[in-house]
Amino acid sequence: MDSVTTTIDQCMQRGERPLSVIDLIEKDLITLNQAAWLVSRIEEGSSWLVGAIPGHAGKTTLMSALLVFIQAQEQATLAEAWSPWESFGQNCCVVAEEISDHNRGRYLWDEDVHGLTAIPARGGRIAATIHATTLEQVRDQISRQCGAGESAVTSFGIFIPIEVTYEPGSPSDGHSPEGRRRRAIRSRTVEVIHYYDSGQWNTIDREIKLTGKQESISFFLRSCLESGIDSCEALRKAWLAER
Repeated sequence: MDSVTTTIDQCMQRGERPLSVIDLIEKDLITLNQAAWLVSRIEEGSSWLVGAIPGHAGKTTLMSALLVFIQAQEQATLAEAWSPWESFGQNCCVVAEEISDHNRGRYLWDEDVHGLTAIPARGGRIAATIHATTLEQVRDQISRQCGAGESAVTSFGIFIPIEVTYEPGSPSDGHSPEGRRRRAIRSRTVEVIHYYDSGQWNTIDREIKLTGKQESISFFLRSCLESGIDSCEALRKAWLAER
């Protein structure tokens, strides 16, 4: 088992089978075009951050599923608080379970966020989740509360917010995060994806028009859909063989 598959399994705290990008396309969390676009950016070396407000929205699932597409020579590793940040650089993909001020060993905050977000400048890449659905919410937590600055936000390169709708009448106190987590989720979708390029943040939607390279990735993903290659392990094997 390679480091990517191992890290994906470590991210699945509740013991579920890790869902792949193919699974998430089938569930309509993301579209085929969005997936092809994301894979193309990851192939080019981008880091990524996945956000949602409630728990169980699929943040970790989507963040982990995209690890399948990092380069063969990269070593994926799951970071913990007080990790040796300076040791991570080229050919490392460092995964943070969550950027959060909750006191848990794999949740990062304050100086750990500084350490994590400095890795791309040394030639590595990072992936993480956060309780946020807007860039302003991301900035508030990473740049302001953690004091890491705007460069820490842009170090991710891609921000993928997951929008959640709830079943009518599902219970909630309407205020606290705990109340929101009790609500029955009806749907989870990625409506837009934000990416940093040429000194500014840009946005794509669910019907992004693909370039030639992205079309070839779309063809690969569609062939996996049609042939039933849907586990993270099988998809990574097929992807590395394709490249």
